[in-house]
Amino acid sequence: MLFKAKVLAEGSKKANLRVTIPYRVAKTLPTPGWLRFTPTGPTSETDPFYGFARRPPSRSSSATVTLPPWRFPEAKIGDEIEFEIEDAAPYRATQIASDPDQIAFDWLPFVDGDERYFVTESEGVLHIHSRHAETFRLIRFPNEAAVYWLLGFYQAEGSKSDIAFDWTLANINVGLLNKTVESLCSLGVARERQYIEVLWPKDRDTEKDAREFFESLKLHVGASRSFKAHPTHPRSNRQAVLHVRNSLLFLRMTKKVLDKIFKEGFPTKLAAGKFAMGWLDGDGTITAISGPGRIELRLAGLEDEHRVVQEALHQTFGWQVKGSGYIDNKQGTRISLRVFEMMQLLDAGAFKFSMSRARLLLAFSERAEPLAEIARGKPPYGAFALWGLVDADGVLTDSARAVCAGAKRMATEINEAKQRLATTPKGKKGMPW
Repeated sequence: MLFKAKVLAEGSKKANLRVTIPYRVAKTLPTPGWLRFTPTGPTSETDPFYGFARRPPSRSSSATVTLPPWRFPEAKIGDEIEFEIEDAAPYRATQIASDPDQIAFDWLPFVDGDERYFVTESEGVLHIHSRHAETFRLIRFPNEAAVYWLLGFYQAEGSKSDIAFDWTLANINVGLLNKTVESLCSLGVARERQYIEVLWPKDRDTEKDAREFFESLKLHVGASRSFKAHPTHPRSNRQAVLHVRNSLLFLRMTKKVLDKIFKEGFPTKLAAGKFAMGWLDGDGTITAISGPGRIELRLAGLEDEHRVVQEALHQTFGWQVKGSGYIDNKQGTRISLRVFEMMQLLDAGAFKFSMSRARLLLAFSERAEPLAEIARGKPPYGAFALWGLVDADGVLTDSARAVCAGAKRMATEINEAKQRLATTPKGKKGMPW
């Protein structure tokens, strides 16, 4: 139905603009509800948009629709705009009727189903229309590996506060931040919708150096500020806070997916593995302990997170619940790793962006070398049988042979790790690998 509407002010502060649908038109439409508007008059914006038609008590015979300012940035009070108006329901994105087990991941079930959002779909992209923010776009069925790595990393590093107003996370490692940006892009969140805040310790750094440090992210710097550095606190390093603009909905969707994971677990082995690697990138570390090649995988964060990550590691590698168990919020969980478990983590790409990978590589090399000597004829000793690396006849098991092959395969990376560890300052958190 075609009608012409005058642009009016909305609210006591007249901060927004609205149009009123007269009774003769409103009575033929499902109001209150979502409607589809197609501008037909002399305007440069002729693509359809979606608005929620309300029936305020003071104007119950008509319907009121907030005019999206991002579609009509030049609109002024008193302007007239002509619309073709229709019920939006036929354009709503619908749930897939096929077997859900054939779908790796679908964002649509996690969109709030109230009057704040209306979702359409075009060529596999969800267009999430809001009453108060520019349309948010997400690839409906994203790459499973990318989305679950990002979910794991966000669980570790992202803000999940009830008062948070957008999707945001902070980190000091440029490589990890760049992977996050690329992962968001692969989900359909355009780079133009992302920006960073830059923070730096005012007693140890300068704003110029901090900005240059994160320049390779190629994102707009929305703000920068200094903070008082603490001698031992990790925040004593410069860091960037990554934001997605107008992303309160995306934050809510992310939290819903994480809640589902915590309650129901992972749908596939791949999802579990990628979530674990993302979480370890944020809140895991490799720490050397006494003895040649002895290391611990240490989990920071909260106890319920450790339970989920341990389950992810079990589903991915077959590990049983390992380690000392959750100690406290400061010490977390400590897990001693055997050589085959070290190789599993390395092959899965664990700690790809931090020096924890270098420590893991070096420990793996030290533990694998005695197995290589046994393969060359050196008699084994009892501990190897206890670890399941030699059989009763002193012959290497399949797991031990896999370790020897892994050490050869990673020889170049192991040598690089030795060089890096020899020249890297100790105690420097977040050093990139």
